[in-house]
Amino acid sequence: MTRAHGCDISKYQTTFMPTANPPRPLDFIIQRSSYGLKTDELYYQLLGGVAKVPRRGWYHYYSTGIDVKTQVDFTVNIVKNSGVKYHFFWADYETAYNNLNADSARDIVYMTNEVEQRTGLPSMLYTNPAIWNAYLEPFTALHRLLKVAIAQYYYYPNPDTKSPSLPKNCTNWKMWQYGITGSYYNKENGTAYGSGNIHLDLDTYNGTVEELDAFLGLSGVVPPVSTIDITAELATIRAELDKIQAKVG
Repeated sequence: MTRAHGCDISKYQTTFMPTANPPRPLDFIIQRSSYGLKTDELYYQLLGGVAKVPRRGWYHYYSTGIDVKTQVDFTVNIVKNSGVKYHFFWADYETAYNNLNADSARDIVYMTNEVEQRTGLPSMLYTNPAIWNAYLEPFTALHRLLKVAIAQYYYYPNPDTKSPSLPKNCTNWKMWQYGITGSYYNKENGTAYGSGNIHLDLDTYNGTVEELDAFLGLSGVVPPVSTIDITAELATIRAELDKIQAKVG
């Protein structure tokens, strides 16, 4: 089976414009919209390249200490007003800058389900096996019912023939973040995919492109967007407004 392939980006890629012949197909892309109550610093600047990839997702980095309902409102409003149509969502659950516990386990389940409810788009929990086992399994069983995007890297990945090592009681994995370009073990360069950084997370869907379309509720290939309703000047203005909003609260 040849799986559908993609990548995920954020401000750390600095720029993004898909190339004509990447090392692997870019059937889909996932873009960070936000973390906590902050918009990704290059979210608007990266939209032009994102809009040219046929299947588009976004993700929000969940932050403890901030009301989860407010975080859901924040990320949904960003993408709603972006001018770009998205097709799926990741709720990003990680330890960095977070105090993961029973409350956060409840929150991430809520976020994943609530975004899907509000948008009607498939929503997935993104995490890795260690976090799943240490910070979800002891507190709840509801995460087992979620669709999952798993981060689990192979030194020499072949995403069409291998599968991730799944954590306890995890069966419903949909996407797999399997490698990072520019790493010691992965000699591919992120710039070959259109990234402004040699480091780029690579992902795959647990199925073919046609099966991905069925999962996303799409019929056939989604035409790339040639233009979007946002200029570089408007992107700069929006970024400055975000900074002002952050200062005034």
